[in-house]
Amino acid sequence: MLSRSIWTTLKRATNIEPLAHGMTVAAGISLFAMMVMMSIHVISRKMGAPVPGAFELSEQFMVLVFAFPLAEISLKKDHIIFGLISDKFPSRVKKRMDIVGIVVGLFVFAPLAYKAWELALEMYAMGEYRQGMINIPIWPFRFML
Repeated sequence: MLSRSIWTTLKRATNIEPLAHGMTVAAGISLFAMMVMMSIHVISRKMGAPVPGAFELSEQFMVLVFAFPLAEISLKKDHIIFGLISDKFPSRVKKRMDIVGIVVGLFVFAPLAYKAWELALEMYAMGEYRQGMINIPIWPFRFML
């Protein structure tokens, strides 16, 4: 009973569902923008005037399209493979699996996140950019990831 009240309190105190949903919406907008941009690029390329930087920008939008929805997917526990396996277990086992998954995830992803943040700060200091028809800064997308 105690663990249930702690879990409920923790969920209320760290309600990140609106942020996660906003990230999913941002990913959808990025995907739509990328589709429009690449469609215009293909059509204009046939007319001899391609959109400068379309390829480079689409590379950076892919970071948002693939990484941003993962937060909401994880919160809703909508992973397909996990659902196929975990549906066969009783609820007590599922709760224990959730706890083990959170602890293992913390130990695996915390060092990765720390290193990614360090690298993003380093690339920001360097002013990292992608060379192409136009120079597009990459460091903002490193922070987003």
